[in-house]
Order: sequence, then structure tokens, then C-alpha cells
Amino acid sequence: MLNEEIPKSAQNNIDRIRRTARNGAKKLACVNYQELSQKAQLTHNTNMSLLLVLSEVSKPSAGRLLEQEITFSQKALPIGKTMELFKG
Repeated sequence: MLNEEIPKSAQNNIDRIRRTARNGAKKLACVNYQELSQKAQLTHNTNMSLLLVLSEVSKPSAGRLLEQEITFSQKALPIGKTMELFKG
């Protein structure tokens, strides 16, 4: 793989993460939440929250938002700054 192709190839990983996160959230949505133990409800809510965040931040529109911000800084953003962009 050529040096110029490597950054572009990461998009395949991002797309796969988004699909996997969406599918995981769909699966979690099928559970009978009321029948879960308190511990299982905590796990369910934690995992659902994480999967929804992954799905949201891996959308093409999120990439465009980051791209606009990075155009000014010309470097990868720190995680704190990245999270600030997604607060809306």
C-alpha cells in the first residue's frame, strides 16, 4: 500500500465500526429490559450508551465536522477538543 493510500484506508475501519455499533445497539434494543436484573440493566445502559456514541461519531457528517476543525489546526485534535465538537 502506498503512503498516500494508508490514511484513506482507515475509512473502511470507521465504516465497519459504525455498522458494528449500530448492529449492537439494535440487538440491545430487542432485550426485555424490565426482566433484567439491576446489574444487567446497568450493563445494558452502559453498552447502549457507548454503542450510540460510536455510531454517532463515526457518521460521515461527524467526519466533515472534524475535517473543518482540523483544517485550521493542521494536526489531529486532542480527545477533549474532539469531544467538545460533538457536544452540539
